[in-house]
Amino acid sequence: MHKVSYGLAGLGIAVSMALPVQAQTASIGNATTATVNGTFDRQSITTSFADLRFQYGTLTATGAGTFSFSYLGNESGWTNAFSLNIGSAGVLTEQSALGSTVSFVVGADNLMPSFTFMTMNPFGWASASNGQSFTDNSNPSFAIISNRNGGNVMASYGGASHGFQYVLGFNDAYSGDRDFDDYKVGVNFVAAPVPEPSTYALMLAGLAAVGFMARRRKA
Repeated sequence: MHKVSYGLAGLGIAVSMALPVQAQTASIGNATTATVNGTFDRQSITTSFADLRFQYGTLTATGAGTFSFSYLGNESGWTNAFSLNIGSAGVLTEQSALGSTVSFVVGADNLMPSFTFMTMNPFGWASASNGQSFTDNSNPSFAIISNRNGGNVMASYGGASHGFQYVLGFNDAYSGDRDFDDYKVGVNFVAAPVPEPSTYALMLAGLAAVGFMARRRKA
């Protein structure tokens, strides 16, 4: 971060402003490779399996903004669901329509969206939450799926194509596989608005003009 300081002699004002920084985005913290053991049923996902990268880790952001989570289908023997930890307004189920979306806002004080995958198995409810550490021996677990070529993961539903920065692939451990297709959720992130460079320039120009006029009045 660079700082610009102007001393306005007539007013004795010092202005310190942060210049614009790089755009914020979603990211994966503590990423490790997740090994697919079984057949990943892409369903609505149209990006080829060979172009998908599977990783364990924590979904987070580099700055304030809004995460959106969209239901992309399920292939499971047990009953699964996805829930943002914000109450009933943040729940997606197997009965949700493809593309159904819930949102979670993150701020500078907490950049990790809070969500949990849940599965009802013969032994009761089990869950996997963002921020947990998973390995190939974890049951249940989820992988964060990205396009290894750097683009979006693409999906098709509602007669249109949709791009996602990441896809969350839940594995409920039914039948002992590790295919990460038991419940799939597309993820996009939109950064909170920040002032344009032109805004900073206008503010600095205005302050400089104020200082100039103050000096003229003193002269």
